Amino acid sequence: MNKFGYVMWGLATAALVVVVTATRAQDANGAAPKANAPKAAAPKAAAPKGAGGKPAPKGAAPQAAVQAAPGAQAAAGTGASTAAAGAPAGAPAGAAGILRNAMLPGQNHAHLKALVGSWNAAVKSWQFPNKPPTESKATAVFQLIMDGRFLVENFVGTTPQGDVTGMGLYGYDNVTGAFECVRIDTQGTGMARSTGEWKEEHGAFSFHGEFSNPLNGGPSKSHSTLKRVSDTEYLYEMYEMRADKLFKSVEITYTKA
Repeated sequence: MNKFGYVMWGLATAALVVVVTATRAQDANGAAPKANAPKAAAPKAAAPKGAGGKPAPKGAAPQAAVQAAPGAQAAAGTGASTAAAGAPAGAPAGAAGILRNAMLPGQNHAHLKALVGSWNAAVKSWQFPNKPPTESKATAVFQLIMDGRFLVENFVGTTPQGDVTGMGLYGYDNVTGAFECVRIDTQGTGMARSTGEWKEEHGAFSFHGEFSNPLNGGPSKSHSTLKRVSDTEYLYEMYEMRADKLFKSVEITYTKA
């Protein structure tokens, strides 16, 4: 081996010694795997307590949960009445009572109930002011639906334009405090809508509304009344607006069949 070979062999040997020494030092200084530390026990929840701080019976719900239950206080209310006009008295207090008052028929629905039954109808209608009316006969049947909440009228008659079938739906809204009416018939495709009130001093319903009028190509305002003449007779009168003036267009006399 020449001088150059000895030098290279010496360098290789020194490098090997350095690598081995560094590896052993790393192994000696390396961190040992940590042992899993024992977990601390979670604190036990306090048992629910009853009255006077004594432990509650097994299975009893915590007092805070009972107090937070929705509607718990309302359910434990005294039942004081918050009834609106026309709603039955003695309804439960709070939101539940308000909702119940809104959904139940009351004294105002009794005015609708008086119309229940079969009626003969004598009809007069005017197409234009200051002209004689057209007269015809009809029948009508009124019946309550949805446990007395609404009144339905089914109307069948004859006019110069042909036979006519009509329907009316009446109700009283406990929330708005108003009577409501929707009428349809086979002489048109629109719905006549109106709202009104019961006027005790006149013994009559009074409605204001609108209907689709083919004579002016749009809606016309109307005012109608349904007056209780007696237990066996009602008078319906309808006035509509023409040229900013009201004129009588329909009169129906109902007599109990």
